[in-house]
Amino acid sequence: MGIPIYPSRKELFLYENKRMYEYWLTAHNFPHPPTFIYYTKKEALNHLKISKLPIVFKTNGGASSSGVRIIRNKYVAKSYIQKVFGYLDSRLSMGKVHWGKKWIFPVPKLGMAQKHYVIMQDFIPIKWEWRIIKIGNSYFGHQKLLKGEFASGSGRVGWIAPPEKLLFMIKDLCEKGSFDSMAMDVFESVDDKYYINEIQSLFGSFKPSQMKINEVSGRYQYINEKFVFEEGEFNRFGSNLLRVEDFIEKIESNYYTKLSKC
Repeated sequence: MGIPIYPSRKELFLYENKRMYEYWLTAHNFPHPPTFIYYTKKEALNHLKISKLPIVFKTNGGASSSGVRIIRNKYVAKSYIQKVFGYLDSRLSMGKVHWGKKWIFPVPKLGMAQKHYVIMQDFIPIKWEWRIIKIGNSYFGHQKLLKGEFASGSGRVGWIAPPEKLLFMIKDLCEKGSFDSMAMDVFESVDDKYYINEIQSLFGSFKPSQMKINEVSGRYQYINEKFVFEEGEFNRFGSNLLRVEDFIEKIESNYYTKLSKC
C-alpha cells in the first residue's frame, strides 16, 4: 500500500527465515558458514556422502538455537533427511518434528515441522558469538558466550568492546539492504575468522544496555567517518525507543518519499 512501516518489509521478509537470509548473504558476498539448502532427498543424501562430520541441521525458523542440531553420526543424519522428505514417498512425509521445552512437559512443535527441504551447514568450531546491533545511527555489540555447544540462547554475556570490523560490517550490510533495525550474530572461529550466523530485524533486547565498555553502558554513533562512543542506557523498553526515534526522524525528513522515487 506504500505506507512506511518500521522495520521495513524487506527486513521482515528475512525475519525468522533462514533460507531467505542465506540466499541474501550469498548474493551480497557476506562471510557466513557454508550452507546448503536442498529440495529433494536425493540431493541431500548425496551431499551427506561427501560432507564432513559433524554437520549442522537447521529449521527455517526458531530462535535461541531451537531447531538447530549438531549431528556427528551419518546414520542419524540420514534418518533426519528421511523424516524431512518421507521414507517412501514425499506425499507421506510427516516432517521432522522438534520438541519445545517452554512448558512443564516437552510438546511437539507440529506447526514447525520441517518437510520437503533441508538446511545443512558446515560445522565451524567457535570461541564465542558476537551480537552486533544497528538501529538508525546507534550501534551496539557484546559477546554471547558458549554454554555447551551453543552461544545463542546461552544467557551468558561478555561485556567488552566489539571489534570495529564488525561495526563496519553491519553498517555495510544495512546500507546494501536499506535496513533500519538489524541484529547480526557473528561467529568468531577458533582461527580468528568471522562468519555471520544470523540476521534478525526483531530480536531479544531485555536489558537496558546492549553494550558495556569498562562497565560503562553506552552506544556508538557513526560521526565523521568514525565510531564515537556515547555513555548511557539506550536500550530501554526493548530498544523500541530507538526505533520510534529513527522512524519519526525518517518521516520528518521525507526519507520514505525520496526512497520510493529511487
